[in-house]
Amino acid sequence: MADHRKMNHSKELRLNEIRRMLSEKERMKVTDLAEALNVTPETIRHDLNTLEEMNLVRREHGYVANVSSLMELPLIMRGKEHVEEKRRAAMRAMKEVQDGMVLFIDAGSTVLSGLSFLAGRKDLTIVTNGISLAYQAARMNMKTILCGGEVLNIGLRTVGTDVIRTLSRFNFDLSLLGTNGIKGSPGFTTLNYSEVEVLYTAVQHSARRIIITDPSKFDEKAGCSFCTYSDIELLVTNTLTPQQRREVEGVHEIIEV
Repeated sequence: MADHRKMNHSKELRLNEIRRMLSEKERMKVTDLAEALNVTPETIRHDLNTLEEMNLVRREHGYVANVSSLMELPLIMRGKEHVEEKRRAAMRAMKEVQDGMVLFIDAGSTVLSGLSFLAGRKDLTIVTNGISLAYQAARMNMKTILCGGEVLNIGLRTVGTDVIRTLSRFNFDLSLLGTNGIKGSPGFTTLNYSEVEVLYTAVQHSARRIIITDPSKFDEKAGCSFCTYSDIELLVTNTLTPQQRREVEGVHEIIEV
């Protein structure tokens, strides 16, 4: 059993590394990938089959290409990226949560990584469109409301008019949100057009809004903005460069951890 878990973990690490290399080069020889990862051609073929089934890569006569730098990674894979940075930022953001609050928490892996730090809070109400987050919050015996709607398979989140209708009935004390990319954007973003109105509604119905992200998002692009930088009271992230701070200068406060 332990060997099986180790094998699965090794495969997850390879899949993430393949995605990283293709994000830099866009297109590579399959043999070069196998050599770089020090695995057999058979192993790399199995890995690429997995990524192709997820519609993340495309095979081309001995080459493999990135389908899109804007394609959202499945939640299980995103949760393996920048783990320590996400955890530190999420832990600091959760200090802003007080007993008795009604919260909107989005479906992203960054916010999910900090959920356990709410264990000591009392009388919280968690509203979310994130299936994994709702499950974890319910296991922690928190009052949890999962907004029903169409389920997006990759992001394990719900979208649609029913989600928006549910959110519009709340007056949130605080929204805890992630972002998919900052580079070249006038505000914080999502990759899914169908989720823009969901996040926008949560922002509009919140007394206070917090974005949690790691600095890698400053180098990534996403096409759909759900709010401006000035809509956000607090950005919690890791150490930024002066240029990165200028990119989000509309945010009222930035905490770097």
